[in-house]
Formats: sequence, structure tokens, C-alpha cells
Amino acid sequence: MKDRRAAARYAEALLRVAEERRAVESVRGELDDLVALVQATPPLQRLLERPDLPAERKFDALSAAVGNAFSDTVLSMLRVLLHHGRGGEVREVEESYDELADEAQGIVRAE
Repeated sequence: MKDRRAAARYAEALLRVAEERRAVESVRGELDDLVALVQATPPLQRLLERPDLPAERKFDALSAAVGNAFSDTVLSMLRVLLHHGRGGEVREVEESYDELADEAQGIVRAE
């Protein structure tokens, strides 16, 4: 079961780091790319969700697969998610990050 509150906490921490590094928009783009990659690659999604593999092994496999496509900021966030058994929640973190980044910039979404 996906936990939106936990995803929001990870997204908030990521946003703080991105703000410090003046990289809010580039991190947003990388998260979008990461989610697209995971959704387009079912074996990668299964890897992130596997509870029987150590987090570091999953991270090493993912890092080898994506090469230099993502910044240290995004890879560090992914490593934290994996270490806390939340590798399958990348999309939820991305969604929460988008909302928080918009809010920080004064952007309001109409529904």
C-alpha cells in the first residue's frame, strides 16, 4: 500500500535540498524522467518493489542501468527510498514534489 503522507515527507526533504542547490526545476524534470522510465520498464518497476533484495543491490543495479542520466540529488533520494523499503513509491514522491514546488513558487492548480 502506498503512503501519500510518507511520499510527501520525502518530497519535502527533496525540495529543501533542491532549493539549497537552486535546482528545483531541474530536479522536477529529473523526477518526471525517472517516473517515465520506471513506468516504461516493468522489470525496473519490479526491481524497485522487490522486498527480498537488499536496498544497496537494487540501487547498484539501477545506477548501472541509468548511468549519468540523473543528478546526485535525485539518486540520493532514490537511495533513501530504497533503504526505507519505499522504492515502489517514486511516482508518489514525484507527484508530491510537483505540488510542493508549485506551492513554493506561488502556483495554484485549479481543479
